[in-house]
Amino acid sequence: MQFRLTFNSYKYKLLQLKDRSSMGKKKRSSPPPRTWAVLLACLLHGEKFGLQIRDEYEERTGTPLPLGTLYVTLDRMADAGMLTSREGESNPERGGNRRRYFKITAIGIDALNRFQQSVAAVMPAGRFANGT
Repeated sequence: MQFRLTFNSYKYKLLQLKDRSSMGKKKRSSPPPRTWAVLLACLLHGEKFGLQIRDEYEERTGTPLPLGTLYVTLDRMADAGMLTSREGESNPERGGNRRRYFKITAIGIDALNRFQQSVAAVMPAGRFANGT
């Protein structure tokens, strides 16, 4: 089963595609939005839980990311097959609450590579906004 991620009215929707196996070609989807690409990059070196991801995102971008927004986005990315998640062990120090760990998948790595290629096509290496 194949899925396609589309942007519609400021919301991402996961649309199921018809079976294209008879066509013999794999449908290429567009690269993920910038926020998704940064979140995927945060997970390149192993699995992390939400607070670790948020802290690294804010460190990389200098932009705050509310936890509610983060978890909704991570759930959408997991629905798109870019991430997997698992529940950690129960921790008495956290009141018995479990951490949710996220890990990038091969689909996520492919999406991140496509994002990097699209940026490189628009902004060749060594070129900056001031033209130097």
